[in-house]
Amino acid sequence: MAGFVGLLAVQGLLASGQDALTARALRRAIQAALPVVGGEVSDSAGVLLGSVIAARNAVGVAGMLTSMGVCTAPVARLAMASISMRLAEAAMEPICEPGMVRVVGSFASLARLLAAICAGGMLMTALCLGACLALAG
Repeated sequence: MAGFVGLLAVQGLLASGQDALTARALRRAIQAALPVVGGEVSDSAGVLLGSVIAARNAVGVAGMLTSMGVCTAPVARLAMASISMRLAEAAMEPICEPGMVRVVGSFASLARLLAAICAGGMLMTALCLGACLALAG
């Protein structure tokens, strides 16, 4: 048991050195690949990598799941709004003017489109956070 705990402690100590080595290697590769603007781009990449490492240390998987939970609320609200408007459209059809029914149907389609956009944003957020966490180690 003591050996396992010691191994974990050594891995934790080496992780910060590995992060620094990765950052330096990334900056030098960018400087070499881009002759004119390589310095500025590598500085930006260094800041980005530093923020990714900080986010990984602060957020982790629990933070990623929490952010996904926060993102699901608007998608669910918009999906329910679309469904309720479709039901209202069906109920209005026999008793209202066709123009009113089309307006409610258009709003239902708009709510469905907004739900799809929010779901796409949620997916992109999940992919970006996952890539950042994987990139940072």
